[in-house]
Amino acid sequence: MIENNSPVLIFSHHPIFAIDIPEHPYFSLHPNEAMVKNFYEVQKYILKSPKVIGVFQGHIHQLLKKSISGKIFSINHPLHDSQDKYFPEGGIAIRDITFPGTIKVSYFRVITKGNEYLF
Repeated sequence: MIENNSPVLIFSHHPIFAIDIPEHPYFSLHPNEAMVKNFYEVQKYILKSPKVIGVFQGHIHQLLKKSISGKIFSINHPLHDSQDKYFPEGGIAIRDITFPGTIKVSYFRVITKGNEYLF
């Protein structure tokens, strides 16, 4: 293990915090599949660490952001074409991180025209 004082960002496919998404077409019916099964245990260690400033997740295809004990837990939009009208179409996510802990997330949709990507 490397010991240093650098801030830490965690990236996970499945969310590591409790999610309430009652209008989600799939996860509202299957809430146990929306997040990491033992997310409370994992989250406990994340919240104890003074180095972790943010956790970035995906999986549910919605943009959510929650602050838990001063740490940002952010779920990203998918960056591919959506098959459901409730979800955004593909794009690019840009993170603007200012230390000690401000995180700004910007999204740009991509419109494809042949082999070109328009923003």
